[in-house]
Amino acid sequence: MPNGGSDCCLTCWFNARNKGKAGYAALAHSDCSEPASCTIRNLPIADPSYTYCANHPHRRPERDPIPIGPVFTGEERTLWQQSPDTEEVRQHLLSLLAAMIEQPAVEYPIGFYLDDVVV
Repeated sequence: MPNGGSDCCLTCWFNARNKGKAGYAALAHSDCSEPASCTIRNLPIADPSYTYCANHPHRRPERDPIPIGPVFTGEERTLWQQSPDTEEVRQHLLSLLAAMIEQPAVEYPIGFYLDDVVV
């Protein structure tokens, strides 16, 4: 695969370049003259093929516009940006925590799982 996986900012609907579309089909609608940036974090993305967060459609298919957890980069998915810390984010994380079930849902097998990021 030519990038860091299909759960990266390159294929995320929150990447401003993708105009609200997700997946590799979003690349057909992508405006490569526009810099990659995260619309929910107001964060420029230098390498969208190797940048990740828990709001990606593979982790939150219901399109969750409130930032969840930190942003990771690189093949090893190292911490790049801390999670935003606002009252809205804290309340949202608490609601996600309350809704967790004991047996985690099956999700994209690479990277940090949503429940782990929320906790």
